[in-house]
Amino acid sequence: MALQRVAALADNGHTAAYADKGGRPNAAPVRFYDFTDGVRVLRAKAPEADLLGAELVAIEGRPVAEVIDVLSTYRGGRAEMRRHWAVGVLNSPEILFGAGLARDPGEAAWTFRLPDGRTVERTLAGEPQADVAPPPEPPRWLSPLPLPSEGPAWRTYLHADAPMPLAWRDANRPFRFAWVDRGCVAYLQLKANVDVDGQSIGAFQNDARRALAQRSACGALLDLRADGGGDYTTTASFARDLPRLIPPPSKIAVITGVDTFSAGITTAAFVKQAGGARVSIVGQPVGDRLDFWSEGGGGCLPHEKLCLHYATGRHRYDAPCTDWRTCYWLNWLFPVRVTTLEPDEAVPLTFADYAALRDPAFDQALDVVRGRR
Repeated sequence: MALQRVAALADNGHTAAYADKGGRPNAAPVRFYDFTDGVRVLRAKAPEADLLGAELVAIEGRPVAEVIDVLSTYRGGRAEMRRHWAVGVLNSPEILFGAGLARDPGEAAWTFRLPDGRTVERTLAGEPQADVAPPPEPPRWLSPLPLPSEGPAWRTYLHADAPMPLAWRDANRPFRFAWVDRGCVAYLQLKANVDVDGQSIGAFQNDARRALAQRSACGALLDLRADGGGDYTTTASFARDLPRLIPPPSKIAVITGVDTFSAGITTAAFVKQAGGARVSIVGQPVGDRLDFWSEGGGGCLPHEKLCLHYATGRHRYDAPCTDWRTCYWLNWLFPVRVTTLEPDEAVPLTFADYAALRDPAFDQALDVVRGRR
C-alpha cells in the first residue's frame, strides 16, 4: 500500500502498483459491485450464499463510504476511477490492513444489510488468489454465468438461466455483434482492444463489416462499458468507419462507463470524431480524462512480489499535444480530437434495475438511436 500511495502521487490512471507473479493480495469469498444506490454482493461462495444481494454498510465498524474515501487516496486519475479501484479491493483483508482499516491481514469483519432488511456482521478470512488468469473486471460480475477459473462452490445473485439483457449475455465472449430484437439496429460490444482467449478482434471487425454491408442498419449501439483498453490501432480503422457503415441520417450511441479505459476511450473518441452530431454518448463517464498518460514501463522490487508501472506517453484528445518529448508519437499517425466524452445521456445503474433484469443505459441508448429521445 505504501508503493500504491507513491504511484498515486502521479495522479494518473495508468501509473499504479501491481502484484508480481504469486503476489496478488488475498480476498474474502465475496465479490462486490458498485451500484449507484450502494455496494452489493453479487457473487459468494456457498457458505456465504445468504449474503447474495446484501448491501455492504461497514467494514471493521467504519461506514463503507469512509473506507472507500480512504482507499481512494491510494490511486490516481479521475475520482470515478479512484472509487472504482477502491470498491474492487474492499474484499481484501491484506489491502484493508495495509491502509490501516483492519486489524489483521488475514481476516476482517464486514457488516451487511440483507435483502430482508436485517443487518449482520460477518468475519471472513482472506483466501490466496492464484495467477491462473487476470482478475475479472467488475462488469463481469453482472453476469451469473460461471467464470472459466471459477470453482463449483461459487454462487451468484441471479440464476444462470435468467433472461439477461443483451449486454450481459455470453459474458465470456470479448466481442459480440447482434441485431437488436432482430430489427435494423446493430449492437456491437467490445471488451478489449486486443485478441482475447483465442478470439481475434480483427476477424470480429471484418465479420461486422460484412454484416453491415449485407444489411442496411437504421442505427447502432457500440457498447464499450467493459473495454479496458489494449492497442487502439486494432480498432482505429473500424471505429472511424462506423459512421459510414451506419448510413446517415441514422444515429450511433456509444455506451460508456468507468471501465471504458485507455484504448477503450480512444475508440470512443474515434467514433465521436468521425460521426459528429450523429453520435451520442450514453451511460456513465469514462475512466480517465481526455488528457492522460499511458504507455511507459515498469519494474519490480527485488525482495517483494510487487511492481510499479509508470506512464510516459501523453495522450491529449481535447486539444493539440505539441511537445514531442512527452506526446505519444503514434497519436500523430492516428489523430483524434473531441471536445468531450461526457455522457449526453447520463444513466445510472441501480441495484433495483439489476434485480429486475433491466439495463437502463442500453434501453436509453436504444431510445436515442430510434429517435425517441
